[in-house]
Amino acid sequence: MRHILNIVKKELDKIFTNPRLIFSTFILPGLMIFLIYSTMGNIASVEVDKATTSTSVIYLINSPECFEEIIDAYNEVYPVGNPNNINCKFIRYQEEEITSEELQNDLKEAKCHAYVVFEKGFEEILQNRLNDQSLPLPVVDCYMLSTSSISSVAYQKVSTLLKALKDYKIKETYGDITIINDQTFDLSTKEEQSNLILGMILPMFLMIFVFAGGLSVGADAIAGEKERGTIATIMMAPINKNEIVIGKVASSIIITIISAIGSFIGVALSLPSTEDIFGGADMSMFTTGTFVGLFLLIMSTALIAVTLFLIASTLAKSVKEATAYSMPFYIISMVISVSTMYMETLPKEITGYLIPIYNLSLGLKGILIGDLTIPYLLLIIGSNFVYFILGVLLMVKLFKSEKLMFAK
Repeated sequence: MRHILNIVKKELDKIFTNPRLIFSTFILPGLMIFLIYSTMGNIASVEVDKATTSTSVIYLINSPECFEEIIDAYNEVYPVGNPNNINCKFIRYQEEEITSEELQNDLKEAKCHAYVVFEKGFEEILQNRLNDQSLPLPVVDCYMLSTSSISSVAYQKVSTLLKALKDYKIKETYGDITIINDQTFDLSTKEEQSNLILGMILPMFLMIFVFAGGLSVGADAIAGEKERGTIATIMMAPINKNEIVIGKVASSIIITIISAIGSFIGVALSLPSTEDIFGGADMSMFTTGTFVGLFLLIMSTALIAVTLFLIASTLAKSVKEATAYSMPFYIISMVISVSTMYMETLPKEITGYLIPIYNLSLGLKGILIGDLTIPYLLLIIGSNFVYFILGVLLMVKLFKSEKLMFAK
């Protein structure tokens, strides 16, 4: 029994006497969960706030006088500046002034966020219904996009106004009766909804898998040589240090790329099965060009991951130390991979496409939702290749420091 306790004490001492192991074993897992979920929560909150505080553009077709009165009354009770103000810009048409195709195109292109079609003669039909419950209901059709948070908020505002109209008119009858047949039509297809879910989840998984593969390779590539004492043999060999760096980088890239290809093949093979998982992704958008773009982005992710982890491995004295140095990059990649999760469209500003790691997450998101253009794809790949070259040059400089390479 005493020997068992000694062994237990010895193994526990390995952890509790090493601050790095205490951090990586007990603190890091909880910290990663906290960072990921708090980032997701904050980003979701920002997107919701953006949708709720933005002005909703709503088309009203055949808008009756009674509905206009409700809008005026609502704005009078909740004026601009009041948190309950509907904050809408209403654009009015008669049905002969705009076609259903134009309405749908404007909604899809975000020129409007929802549109409402009142039945011709709505007010007269409503009044007849109030007088005689056997007569037909006046019809109101609301159109929105569930894949757009701004459109969903606009629809909620329309629903609030329609409810106010019902409540006001029901008071005239002194009873709880059905007076309006309001119908909702979601113009987002099942495939668009599924692709949006894919765009939320897959970039995170791809980034995590590729960076995890790069971490396992990069941490051992140089720090492992130092720890085993073989780095001196390599450095003393009649080989140019630049060649050593390039060889290390090339071999690590090959291994990471093979790992990345595995992730790519897994994604490619899993997409046809998304009908059972997500309700059916639109496979027609996944053309040869889409898969080529996805492959190039995964390769770019592998280059960046290898570069960061090899630099950490060069600075470290052991594999453990290299892993500790690499872990912040891994955490950052995980947090950034969820930063684009709730984006519905990609930003138009060039700046985001030049930020390493973040631009890869943007690219993967854009490819999966069909919103990434070729110029932005080339910008992402080109900028990351520049970062890769700069990382290799830094490693060459580090290799020339004997104090660093032979440190114990």
